[in-house]
Amino acid sequence: MKLQPLVPLWVVIPYVVALVAAAGWYYWKTNIRGKDKKASKPKVKDTRKWTQKVNWLLVRRGTLVMLPALVALGPSVQGGVSSPGVANLDVIFAVDTTPSMAAADYTEGLQRIEGAKQDLALLAKQLEGAHFEVISFDTEANVVLPMTSDATAFASALDGLAPQISSYSQGSGIDKPLALITQELKASQDAFPDRFRLLFYLGDGEQTAEAKVTAFTPAAKYVNGGAVLGYGTAKGAQMIKRTGMEDPNNPSATKGEVITTIDEKTNTLVPAISKLDANALKKIGTELKLQYTDRNQGGPITDVYQSSKAQLAIDKSQRVIHYLNLYWLIAALYGGLLCWELHILVSRLIEVRNQSGVPVQAKKTGGNHGR
Repeated sequence: MKLQPLVPLWVVIPYVVALVAAAGWYYWKTNIRGKDKKASKPKVKDTRKWTQKVNWLLVRRGTLVMLPALVALGPSVQGGVSSPGVANLDVIFAVDTTPSMAAADYTEGLQRIEGAKQDLALLAKQLEGAHFEVISFDTEANVVLPMTSDATAFASALDGLAPQISSYSQGSGIDKPLALITQELKASQDAFPDRFRLLFYLGDGEQTAEAKVTAFTPAAKYVNGGAVLGYGTAKGAQMIKRTGMEDPNNPSATKGEVITTIDEKTNTLVPAISKLDANALKKIGTELKLQYTDRNQGGPITDVYQSSKAQLAIDKSQRVIHYLNLYWLIAALYGGLLCWELHILVSRLIEVRNQSGVPVQAKKTGGNHGR
């Protein structure tokens, strides 16, 4: 068990001291001073019952106000260990989300984007504890997930990755994320110069934009390791058309309406074919000094991880202990006590309401008998 305060101790300690003082004063007032006053002293046969009732009320309400202080102290238990170097890693994933990533020539006939997402999940598991940032690029490059070590946020960003809506596409540019990648890598270096930076570029290398491809060399000076990963086949495949109205439970379906293009020979619409351009991806890898790997068959990510140089930043001879906060358990207990207190309050209100309904004459009669 370890305490990991959620708020400063200088706030918690005065709160606890004030509660203890208030509880002591209340106990003295009800159990000591109260007994010395004849007017407030119960009958002899009810003294023990009255004292127990007061003490139980003190315990119940005292616990109710003490539990928030316990939550603030952040009691935690050990949840696992990791290498300290992992937390010293800033990892940027640049993912191609152009319509060509909807081509269904990944293993088992799945869309290419599915292969990229599977590899992202595998890499994140290998690098658990590191800081991740996800950049997607199609017509524009965008930061889908700012740098974070929150695994839940990363998983949510991963679920949201999908090829661009086909009607929005204005051609594929494999260098589209270059400026943003360079900007984010430089920002990481400026803010945390001691950290190790990895870059993983995932795409099919297909360039359909007319502009000349800009070299990735300017970003290389900020990169310590990573990899360029390719998806698709040289033969190519048809691309599933995305409209934005896909089933949210199956956004990467392997069947459906396909993207078409005009056949110059017949002047008719035919299915457009997207092909992997491995040479373009290898060139990016060379410029970034990263290894290119064809990942279209899926499988273990071990080789990619080992070639990414991530291990150079990880000292496996040491371990960092991670703790799981138990505030939720205390909060559940607090909720139960609060419901109990509300139940008692409502019961008393009902009792008072029922008593107020006694006829006035009856009250007077009762009063006369009392005389």
